[in-house]
Amino acid sequence: MEQTAGRVGQVSSMNPQATGESTQSEKPQETKAPSSKMPKRVVRITAALCAISLVWAVVTLVQALLAYQKVSSLSSETSNLQSQSASIEQQLTETQQKAAAARVQPWCDSVTPASASDAGKIQDLLKQLKTVDPKGEYAEQICPNKVKAFTINQDYSKLQASLEDISVKCEADGNHVRISGELKKYKGPKEATSSMKKSNLTLTITSSLEGTTDTAQTQAKIEGINPGESKQFKAEADLPAKALTCRVSAVSWWPADLK
Repeated sequence: MEQTAGRVGQVSSMNPQATGESTQSEKPQETKAPSSKMPKRVVRITAALCAISLVWAVVTLVQALLAYQKVSSLSSETSNLQSQSASIEQQLTETQQKAAAARVQPWCDSVTPASASDAGKIQDLLKQLKTVDPKGEYAEQICPNKVKAFTINQDYSKLQASLEDISVKCEADGNHVRISGELKKYKGPKEATSSMKKSNLTLTITSSLEGTTDTAQTQAKIEGINPGESKQFKAEADLPAKALTCRVSAVSWWPADLK
């Protein structure tokens, strides 16, 4: 019995060692706990990086918005300045036009059929126009028809009038002279527009005088003549001396409907 108990005691004394060995063999499984901490650290680092990236993105977005607002503000200011500049230029142009109109309008008013038929007045009008409107741009805006008629009259009087078929005779009664004549198949100025075809003509009749080398001038009028038509004219005048001969020395043209 004592031997049996001793064996049992040996067995029991051996069991703790066996138990200890089994416990020690299980300890390597418990060492896995530290490895489970690594992913948490990575997650924290990743979260921190994401947070930093988010903050950076927000900062970048805010900066972009501020830059956009600044650009928009500058663009708006530039647009306002351009608008103000355009408005000032328009006001300046209007002021210049009003000032030019004030200078040119009297010239337009002085251009009439009577002044256009007087060689001396024509030269005065040309000088006045160069003074008040050197380029002629404002006169063409304010009284375009008169400017056109004035120009056509100068060209017609210098050359084309000499191509007209005009006959004239004068009958002297002392110092008194009676002039008569006819314009056949009126041609008119080539530059005249359709509204200017109907014309009024002023003929300057130059008479030689008896006993002197001086001459005298008389005007005769032909009114409302159209191209292709023929019309007679008459005039009378008292001269410084008896008229010996007479001739048509100049023809002035003006549209019949332009006053």
